[in-house]
Amino acid sequence: MASTPPAPSSPRAERRRKRVFEGIEALDRWLGDVIRHGLAGLEERPAAFWETQAARLVDAQAPGLAARVRRLARCGADVPLELQRGAPPDSRRTPPDSRRQEDADWPVRLLHELGRVAMLTHAFRRLDALPEPLQADVRQLVGWSLTQEEVLARGEAAADAWMVAGQSITEEDRLRVQRTWLAGMRSGKTALLLQYAAGSAAFAESWVPGTVFEGELVYWPSACPQRALVRTRGEALRPSPPALPGFDRIEAFRTAYARALGCQPWLDRMLAGLLAVTPVHHEGAFLVRDTAGAALPLGMGDVWTLFALSGGAPVDLAAEWDGQSLTPLAVLAAGEYHAPESVPVAASDSPRSGGAQLAAGSPCRRSMDALTRWAVAGTSRQTELTGDADPLAERIVGALDAPLEHRMLLAAGARAVAETAGARALESHHPFPPAEAESRPACSAKAARLLETILRGQHKELLLEALVLLDRAGQRLPHALLPRALNARSEAHRAATRRVMGQRGIWLARMNPAWEWALTSPASKPAFRPRAAAPLAPEDVARLDEVLALDAGELTALVVRLRPQGIGARAFWLSRTLAEIPPSHWTERWTMSAAALVAAAERTDWAAALCEGWTRAALLHGSTEWLRALWDFWQRCDEKVASLSVANAMLVQIVQHLPEAEACACVEPLFGEMAIPSRITLPMALCALSTPWPDAIGARYIEAIRRELGTGSSRMYAIVASLRDASLALSHASVRLACATLDGEGPPPSSHRAFVEFMDVIRIRHELVQEIAP
Repeated sequence: MASTPPAPSSPRAERRRKRVFEGIEALDRWLGDVIRHGLAGLEERPAAFWETQAARLVDAQAPGLAARVRRLARCGADVPLELQRGAPPDSRRTPPDSRRQEDADWPVRLLHELGRVAMLTHAFRRLDALPEPLQADVRQLVGWSLTQEEVLARGEAAADAWMVAGQSITEEDRLRVQRTWLAGMRSGKTALLLQYAAGSAAFAESWVPGTVFEGELVYWPSACPQRALVRTRGEALRPSPPALPGFDRIEAFRTAYARALGCQPWLDRMLAGLLAVTPVHHEGAFLVRDTAGAALPLGMGDVWTLFALSGGAPVDLAAEWDGQSLTPLAVLAAGEYHAPESVPVAASDSPRSGGAQLAAGSPCRRSMDALTRWAVAGTSRQTELTGDADPLAERIVGALDAPLEHRMLLAAGARAVAETAGARALESHHPFPPAEAESRPACSAKAARLLETILRGQHKELLLEALVLLDRAGQRLPHALLPRALNARSEAHRAATRRVMGQRGIWLARMNPAWEWALTSPASKPAFRPRAAAPLAPEDVARLDEVLALDAGELTALVVRLRPQGIGARAFWLSRTLAEIPPSHWTERWTMSAAALVAAAERTDWAAALCEGWTRAALLHGSTEWLRALWDFWQRCDEKVASLSVANAMLVQIVQHLPEAEACACVEPLFGEMAIPSRITLPMALCALSTPWPDAIGARYIEAIRRELGTGSSRMYAIVASLRDASLALSHASVRLACATLDGEGPPPSSHRAFVEFMDVIRIRHELVQEIAP
């Protein structure tokens, strides 16, 4: 079709060039077949249709083209869910019920991407005719990469005070890819730093959004230089910049983007620094608007955090622009730099652009529509461009010396670039008034970091305690944490969140139906009204009549059959009868103490039945004297008198109903070296105590940890088994004692993990109490 790239200097490079060229030849034939048969036929194609072609390009050593073919799969009408999420596609046909029709514009999106791929293969065939910077772009997009030494030797250097404007992390081909965007404080240039890591491995270099450093970058050769590496890096100049370099008008940014796209038509993304923009919710779409009313749509980034930080007021925004929507990276609000997450807070709650699209020029839209109709039908059914076509598209289709399908794709690619570059910004109004001023101060920065860790799911069991501490201190959640806090599911967490979310939380909740619970307090809910009972079915009426017709003997036999297995009928009736009589009746009648009556009962054959009935009665009537005496009985009775399960059930209930001082007196002996014979275990007794544990119990528990861990005794294993519950049940005073006593202790390997987790929770609780002080 035209000249090929110049012959490389080494035989190895020549072999690769040949393989890549063969792969591109095969790709062009495949693209031609797609257009020949029409885009409509792709609805029936399995996921393997795209993956097979991508794998061939990988084999041809053109990984850049392979990635673009995989991206084509996510533009189709019925895209498998695993492809939408970026997962490797299944080689089998995806079942219809796992597919989703995104919208009616899928042929336009798919033809755009097909056209860009065709433009890339066309450019590679004519590589020697392109300007040298664009040649470097084409080689890189096909799959050639430069070493750092080559970049340093050939690239353009730029020295400046560089601000780390924002950062995002994505997963591509089983690798985590970190994109860090830099903005020059003096030159206004932008740069992209890429890092790769496998699995959970750390990235080689750390970049903190919002910091500024003096340094020299070297750009990869390109017609629109973006990617760079750091040649020299000085220390951070300050933790937060005074201002974000960028554009104070959206139209100025659009002009800069169009210029960049004209230099490099395959540009995937660009840093957008937008100053004094306000996020708005307009006609179902989520946008940012400037002071002139021009707006751009927001995409799938952490949009709710952007709204939370803004509160309806202008902010400076650093975002990635992909030609269709903005992905927020960082926000400069109220003099503080915030870097929200690069993924939605909750996928089901994340706002999309709501169908908002940039206003395209009418010639581009009419031409693209005509091309799309032709592509959907296929050149085997329609051999020429018909309808209201753009003259430029007609010239491309009619003038080039190439197969018809290739000419159509080149026209589609050119129109896609022109439409993206020439689209006008949206116009937007301000439908939501700003949030009201806050009446409570936010918690400290350190407390905010602790709360953020908890809200992200690490030690989430501490969230309720942290929210209660905030409320008692008269403080509120920081605005950046509100979206996660508003995703609360339990009523207890929601009630605590209502008290500390402030006016900004109320403002946010009005925009998201999933957060409507935050706008109504439980007290304002309508009173519960029991529904009228449903009428009994005829068979139920007949059964009830049978039971009512039973005589006393038959009814007694029916009830006895309901007693627990292993308990005689007389013992069952005795315990149930005693359970209904106040225990004070027996002490008054026999003029004996509860302890004496229990001791007398213990000498009979009915000890278990008598004491079980008295225990139930004491629990019902709240008799501390009887509960204390019965605790001693259930602790010392053996298996012949009562089963372990019955004894434990009684003991747990006794601890739960005793006053705090009496409960402590019952549990404390379990810590002793020579504790009385016990049927209840220490972990079980501790779990029965109300939380937070009394300080006396906390002190004994901490001393037991220090004494028992490392001994290998059975009591050590009892302590280890209770560490998780204890980390949440200790009082704040006991938490301070634990940090002072146990920090630096080295437990044996058998208990190391449980002890480390215990101390992690204890330290976080201690820091929360210190930072959120009333």
